[in-house]
Amino acid sequence: MNGLNTAYNNQFLPFIFLLLLLGFTVQSFMEEFLLRALIQEQITMKFGVLMGILGNSLIFAIGHLNNPNASILSIFNTFLIAIVFSFMFYYHDNLWIVAGFHAGWNFILGPVLGITVSGFDLPTTLLKTSFHLDKAYLNGGKYGFEASYPVTIISLIMIAIYLILVTKKQQNDTL
Repeated sequence: MNGLNTAYNNQFLPFIFLLLLLGFTVQSFMEEFLLRALIQEQITMKFGVLMGILGNSLIFAIGHLNNPNASILSIFNTFLIAIVFSFMFYYHDNLWIVAGFHAGWNFILGPVLGITVSGFDLPTTLLKTSFHLDKAYLNGGKYGFEASYPVTIISLIMIAIYLILVTKKQQNDTL
């Protein structure tokens, strides 16, 4: 038996779907502007790049503590995802890339696939996805994919990739 089942949602509302696209775009840009462009930059100027990345990532994770169905794994993964976003911002020096990735993640998981996003169900989705709760370690259960081990693994891989990219970039900048 699979960890999830997906089918077309017969109660799909296109106008609400478009409003969710707009909402996730604005919400993601505002979060990334606050956390990466302001907080990460300020911490980095005072304490260095590593503290800037870890500090704003911790703030991002703490911001998800009270989300419905939050768990230790969901908060840990949110912290890891924030580290990925922080490295993405630091490496590319482009807020739009990070905000686009963040909005895309939320929008594809939520309104498109019908998966709970960070513990929140949405008013309309293109698809309906149901989880087998006995496989929450694979699908995140009631919190959504952010509370799953595959997200832990993918986040750690992305962090490793960005560590390599940042290290190479710093070495090239010193030549």
